Amino acid sequence: MYEEHLAKLAWVLQFVGFNLLYFSMFILGWMGMPRRYYDYLPQFNTPNLISTIGSWVLAMGLFLMFYNLIRSIRAGEKAGDNPWDAATLEWRTSSPRPRRISRRSPR
Repeated sequence: MYEEHLAKLAWVLQFVGFNLLYFSMFILGWMGMPRRYYDYLPQFNTPNLISTIGSWVLAMGLFLMFYNLIRSIRAGEKAGDNPWDAATLEWRTSSPRPRRISRRSPR
């Protein structure tokens, strides 16, 4: 099982980082910054800095998500038959599912 508080923190970091990164690029395009240039005018410094910070925040969220995944695989709590307390039919069986015995007639 995932550590839920780490998963929520990773989601928040990814959400904030993604929006800082790509919304500031949208604003840069709206301001008229050309794409694929080696250098840019000084008026574009602040939005590019915000975009760079957003990329690092997004990377931290992804790192935290993968850390949580690997940690949960190695040392996490084992998931029960119905870890989400769902009421639908597919969660009513045991996990892993019992082996089905084939009843074929001999040939």
